[in-house]
Amino acid sequence: MDTIRPRVIQHYRELARRAPQYTPVRMAELAKGVVEVEDKAGECDALFNKALWRYTMPEIWEGPEQEMLDSLNLAALEGAGTAPVVCTIEDMVAFAKRHLSPKGAHSWYDAPQFFDFK
Repeated sequence: MDTIRPRVIQHYRELARRAPQYTPVRMAELAKGVVEVEDKAGECDALFNKALWRYTMPEIWEGPEQEMLDSLNLAALEGAGTAPVVCTIEDMVAFAKRHLSPKGAHSWYDAPQFFDFK
């Protein structure tokens, strides 16, 4: 079983301590190894396990590694900075499906699986 939920929760606990605007409001798993997070700043990002998923178009998304995420073997598909801005989990579903590809036989869940992150 992939342990992405605890890793994403750990990342956001550390992030929110330093920048409270990034405190999660909602979290949902979209597929094995992919979790979306809405935060108080009104942003939505998809964090994914780099061993299981990759950017479909790396030339667009890959950039400098983020030390906090890299230490957890995670990467982020950011909803901010896109047009239109992706700010809800519901909007991120289709966005993530266009921009992330499985490295194996993983598939997307039929619906986001929301979970408690407290």
